[in-house]
Amino acid sequence: MKKYGALKQFVLLLAPFLLYFVAVVFIAIFLFLSFVQENPVWRVIMAGTVETTEDSEIDHEIDYGQPEPIVDVNENEEKVYYDINRFPRIKWGKKWATLSIDFLGAVDVPVYEGDTENVLNYGIAHYFSSKLPGQDGNCVLSFHVNRQKQLYYLEDVPIGEKIIIKASYGTYVYEIVSKDIFERDDTTLIFRDEGEMLTLYTCYPKEGPYRKQRFAVTALLVEKESDPTWR
Repeated sequence: MKKYGALKQFVLLLAPFLLYFVAVVFIAIFLFLSFVQENPVWRVIMAGTVETTEDSEIDHEIDYGQPEPIVDVNENEEKVYYDINRFPRIKWGKKWATLSIDFLGAVDVPVYEGDTENVLNYGIAHYFSSKLPGQDGNCVLSFHVNRQKQLYYLEDVPIGEKIIIKASYGTYVYEIVSKDIFERDDTTLIFRDEGEMLTLYTCYPKEGPYRKQRFAVTALLVEKESDPTWR
């Protein structure tokens, strides 16, 4: 009996230290998940690469010339159509369009080519493997919800609202038809190809340190001003 009594006293003496250790471990895990793992610097270290975010690497202007018109334009003609074969080549990091959503008061938010961290730091990023407006496919755009304040309340935009993309080669108007929440490793919405559509997504939820999911709006093309032969 004395043996079990001594063991009980030992456990009681050790219990506060064990509880303290467990608490420290949980706090450390919480801080790591909240502030370290979500930090771009940590992802760069783990990837073994160095990404620079110098402003000089991002072109904030569309600096390539417009293609020549394929039709004669008179003073009364509002639209200028361009040859499909003269579609401009858009380089990585180039600003090639702007995005506007009237419901949010978002006007001419810059859209850049490429989806790396340094591109996302400047504006909306175009997923490099997805289609561009007018290419008869899924144009995938993403942004950091904590950096693009004009789009901070994207989840509140109602179905039927318009998204306007003003590209260097024409204007494309999309109508929102659905809203989805998905896991960040779920690529179903990103890699689908169901005709002329736009997928705009960001991290979710926007409040708090945990943004393990993604929120997306899907919009279908309803109006365009570009080369009429562009599919």
